[in-house]
Amino acid sequence: MNVVTPCQMYWLTRCDGICDLAHTMFMLFLILFTVTALFATVGTVVSFSEPDDEQVYKTANLLRMATFALALCAVFFGAVKAFVPTTREMAAILVVPRVANSKTVEDLGRDVVNLARDWMQELRPERPPMSVPAEKGTATPK
Repeated sequence: MNVVTPCQMYWLTRCDGICDLAHTMFMLFLILFTVTALFATVGTVVSFSEPDDEQVYKTANLLRMATFALALCAVFFGAVKAFVPTTREMAAILVVPRVANSKTVEDLGRDVVNLARDWMQELRPERPPMSVPAEKGTATPK
């Protein structure tokens, strides 16, 4: 049977921290992306209005590249957040297969079901035989 190693236990306890860090970084890059995209849009409009100014063109181009890089970072940290399990999910990933595939639990399951079935049979009340009611208008013998 597989034993959980200390290294696995360490990473199991770190899953929530990794998820929180990824979420924080995702939000940070999303905010930076939004601000940079706004500046890149303004820079692009200004560079079209002044086509002869080389500095404005370079600045607008730099802002567009920064916007693209920030979008990639936001997507990366969003994916990390989506695919790294929480501590609870990781515990379930490690424990459920071991419990489900355990021969002891399988045998215990049958025994528990049989015990419950026998107990329910004992609790079932015995019903008296049902009597048929007499029809209206007919005399019943006394």
